[in-house]
Amino acid sequence: MQCKGKRFIEIAVGLPVYSTYTYIAPAGETDAVLAGRRAIVPFGKKTATGYILGDASILPEADVKPVCDIIDATPLFPATMLDFFKWVADYYLHPLGETIKSALPTGDIPRRDMARQAGTKTAIGDAVKPDVPPDLTPEQATVVSDLSARLGHGFDACLLAGVTGSGKTEIYMRLAEEALRRGETALILVPEIALISQAEQRFKARFGEKIAVLHSGLSRGQRWAQWLKILRNEVSIAIGTRSAIFAPFASPAVIIVDEEHDTSYKQDGSLRYNARDLALVRAKMAGGLVVLGSATPSVQSAYNARTDKFAVTHYLQHRVNNNPLPDITVVDLRQVQKHRGARAFISDELFHALKSTLEDGDQALLFLNRRGFSSFPVCAACGETLRCRHCDITLTLHKKINAYKCHFCGFSLPATAVCNTCGSTAIKHLGMGTEKIQEAVQQLFPDKSVARLDRDTTTRKGSIARILKDLKNRRIDVLVGTQMIAKGHDFPGITLIGIICADLSLNFPDFRAGERTFQLLAQVAGRAGRGEKPGRVIMQTYNPDHFSIIAATQQDFKSFYDQEINFRKALAYPPFSRIVQLKISATDREKSRDAARRAGDACRDMKHGDPAFAAVEVLGPVEAPIPRLAGRYRWQILIKAPGANLLKQFISRLINENGAAIKKGNARLVVDVDPFFMM
Repeated sequence: MQCKGKRFIEIAVGLPVYSTYTYIAPAGETDAVLAGRRAIVPFGKKTATGYILGDASILPEADVKPVCDIIDATPLFPATMLDFFKWVADYYLHPLGETIKSALPTGDIPRRDMARQAGTKTAIGDAVKPDVPPDLTPEQATVVSDLSARLGHGFDACLLAGVTGSGKTEIYMRLAEEALRRGETALILVPEIALISQAEQRFKARFGEKIAVLHSGLSRGQRWAQWLKILRNEVSIAIGTRSAIFAPFASPAVIIVDEEHDTSYKQDGSLRYNARDLALVRAKMAGGLVVLGSATPSVQSAYNARTDKFAVTHYLQHRVNNNPLPDITVVDLRQVQKHRGARAFISDELFHALKSTLEDGDQALLFLNRRGFSSFPVCAACGETLRCRHCDITLTLHKKINAYKCHFCGFSLPATAVCNTCGSTAIKHLGMGTEKIQEAVQQLFPDKSVARLDRDTTTRKGSIARILKDLKNRRIDVLVGTQMIAKGHDFPGITLIGIICADLSLNFPDFRAGERTFQLLAQVAGRAGRGEKPGRVIMQTYNPDHFSIIAATQQDFKSFYDQEINFRKALAYPPFSRIVQLKISATDREKSRDAARRAGDACRDMKHGDPAFAAVEVLGPVEAPIPRLAGRYRWQILIKAPGANLLKQFISRLINENGAAIKKGNARLVVDVDPFFMM
């Protein structure tokens, strides 16, 4: 808006404020494209960084201050993304400025133009050799033909389900190829950094240097370099983890979400978005195609497919080359005779299978979704456990670093620590983790190479790539790992999978516990037998009769879904409702409880005081399953409603009318829309 020679612009400041503000643009910038650039603006008694949204539509009555400075010479994202950012901020009840700030790479743009430096190797260190596209199976060809025909004809959402090893990645590449042929762009999301190197190698082999990669493992300079390559239209394909959903393509023709069921797509930081859900929103805004792929689809996506909210569902029933699915043997740990020492957690069936596999020169993978050496250090004198000083959680012994460590806040004690209660040095190391399993296997097979893939072994840059490269090149005989090894990896030499304890995730206080257990077990089992030799899975469990475990052993998603969806419907859980979790915390126990009571009372007053909110259900407040975390005492309230709009109205009113009162006494209130982590 121009008035008296001044240009008024709308800016969202990168602070926790929900309004946008009007400023006067610098005189020399009146004719420049401003939207998408950062500005330094006066805000109260200080200055703040803001993001220019464009010309102000309404001139405020108060005096308008001028912008102090424009930081960027050109926009940092295309103007087409503004509506997307506004949708994200509105849906997740998050300030617009902080939403944009979360989407952009952190820090300043590096002076040296790293964006134009071309790489000839992947992150795994391998030189990229052009590949020859394989012949498609009849199933793949049908899918590629249908989805390719949908490109360029407006928004479509498709679920691509299929058994592990059925060739979904090749379908993704054919769709990207079709998008490039049309002069369009493609965005591919994967759930973990561990999968980036494999995806990058395959796509670079097919498309050369038309690829950009975005993930948190890059340095600030590298991430800006990749971001600018996309922004400048120097690449046509972007591959990345959840944050890549904000890749600055003007209008992606196809967005692919691989392993769409994975909880890693849910961000647990300040902006608590789900990248899978945002892929659907962004594709709809761009008039593009979105493909959600998984061998074990989420209940939400399967429900959307069955209720025709998606345009089409394709199911691949066979592995490429017609390789059979692995044979799965269930070992009931309740009936197993206990061994001591290295055999304590390895049943006879698994031990003999391991021995046979290694004698044949094949590789094995052992899965346990718990890292560390001992997860339950207990005093032999008084029976008390060693607990974190800041969290209500037991410490875990990590032998490699010779310390007890809290997996939530990072607090640690030396391995020589004594009992906090009685001072005894007699600490028994009960429980298990990947470190203990690795040590046990190395003792049982001392002449074999045993490696570990978990968060402890992958902290250094490039460590994931090195481990996976060693596995690929057969320098590792047995790989022990957490869920990082369960997702999408393709190593033909692995013929045996051992699942040490299939029950760990069943015990979480979360309505999705059964779903996560089924998905994790089915995905892990799918890593076996992807080469010429058939695969075998040994699944150890204390709950062999649980329907999630039975369905996973049979690789039967339909059986699992049919039982799970009835449970969800009976309790009105998603997909039959929408939920928001209110997380209330404070450093003082009483203040946290009082804040939770104020929040609960406010919710019930709103529900009973307005007929529009009659369908809203308020559960809680209750103490969180982990009552104290990082020194903060925690409570939570679950709000359920039939639809997202009603829920948003309820929470918005709660924040506007009661937010300040709830947060009295330095209490903290966090709103998590569509929560995944209920602990």
